[in-house]
Amino acid sequence: MPTLPEPVNRAFTSLSKRYGSPWISTLAVGVPGAILCFVNLDTLSAVTGVSVALLYGCVAVAALGARRGKHKNAKAYRMPLWPAVPIALILVLIYVVTQQSFTALWLAGGITAAAALYWVFYLRPRPDTRWIITIPEDEKDTVEA
Repeated sequence: MPTLPEPVNRAFTSLSKRYGSPWISTLAVGVPGAILCFVNLDTLSAVTGVSVALLYGCVAVAALGARRGKHKNAKAYRMPLWPAVPIALILVLIYVVTQQSFTALWLAGGITAAAALYWVFYLRPRPDTRWIITIPEDEKDTVEA
């Protein structure tokens, strides 16, 4: 299911009549990418590193939360050494993030905040039509049991 508003989805999926390519999608990715070529490489790699660390941290926290309730015994969510891995990951990522520059933290935090606000105000209120997460067919029986 789409995650963007319908007019944006239509634009991104429209194909050029001449070449059959998604020209709007290409521009939406290519222009910002070209602009980022002029950003200081140290800043770019620091912001990217902090963003990845924040995402991994969110996944680790979500893993701790997801193993409660109806998913506690589901085969699809088993992990060796539970819960040592996500706890260790969170501790390591806290250390890694504290070693980053203030600028990288602010920029990555702003990007993460914008994404969170988009989820809260656009995706979350539309659970039937936007960003539907599904469970693989071979794991459904285990989760529903």
